[in-house]
Amino acid sequence: QSLAWKQKTLVVTKIHNDIPNIANVKGRFLKRRGSHNMVMNFEDFIHYAVDHKILNFETMPVYHANFDDIDIRKVEAYMALRQRKSPRTFNMPPQEFLKSIKCV
Repeated sequence: QSLAWKQKTLVVTKIHNDIPNIANVKGRFLKRRGSHNMVMNFEDFIHYAVDHKILNFETMPVYHANFDDIDIRKVEAYMALRQRKSPRTFNMPPQEFLKSIKCV
């Protein structure tokens, strides 16, 4: 929606509360507090991102890691444990199992 005011065109918008109110400006994260922008430190940003479900540590990649870093014996033990507790059959290689549960 727009309207004219003092020979200018203004755009009117509604900002919903569920949209995060942070911005990245020149590498700094800013959070709106009242009428001021406050610089967030890294720890504050991480807490904010997790609280607002922007960031989920369970699905974040581990950079510089590869499949050789995974202990396949532990994956197989986990598969066996899940098999005992589930009616589903996990008849697949450990690599495929990890893909199916979105671990890799």
